[in-house]
Amino acid sequence: MENMVDRPCINGSNFKELSDSEQEALISPFSRSKIKTAVWECGCNKAPDPNGFNIKFIKHFWNILEKDFVEMVNHFYVEESLDQSLCSSFIALVPKVNGPTKLEEFRPINLVGVAVKIVSKILANRMKVVMNSIISENQTAFIKKRYILDGPLMVNEYLSWMRKKKKQGMIFKIDFEKAYDNISWKFLDSIMANMKFPDKWRK
Repeated sequence: MENMVDRPCINGSNFKELSDSEQEALISPFSRSKIKTAVWECGCNKAPDPNGFNIKFIKHFWNILEKDFVEMVNHFYVEESLDQSLCSSFIALVPKVNGPTKLEEFRPINLVGVAVKIVSKILANRMKVVMNSIISENQTAFIKKRYILDGPLMVNEYLSWMRKKKKQGMIFKIDFEKAYDNISWKFLDSIMANMKFPDKWRK
């Protein structure tokens, strides 16, 4: 892992910040209705727990299991962590090519348990509410009500305008190899702190 001293400094950068009400919304207690909504938004036939139970099973027996899952989520809210027994997972290696012979020719997929999926969905639903206020309008992908194809369309329009006006310019297309594999959690935490994400959320 690259040392933090070797990474770009963010001092002096202007970040969009969460409002007080947005901060409170992120760390407010989880209601039963929001927990159920998160469960129902999870795909039924995704990979099951190491114990064999998947989301479809949880939904089918929700009237029996609801109390246990609400207690589990509330425990996570108070303790800011899940019990280690709920965090076990499998790693499956999916071939990227026919007849793979090298490790980099496999795509690792982490098969996490139902509890982690539900808590992650609850947190993701909360994050969605504030994303538009902190992510630049220039990012057209992975944000609700923004469309990934807007980016290429705008580039094509710009290129057409440059040709028509006989303007000179330059376009960079950058692909960061394994960008998410190389992220520094300390760097990410410092970014979120500058955006005024509450300590409880960042933990």
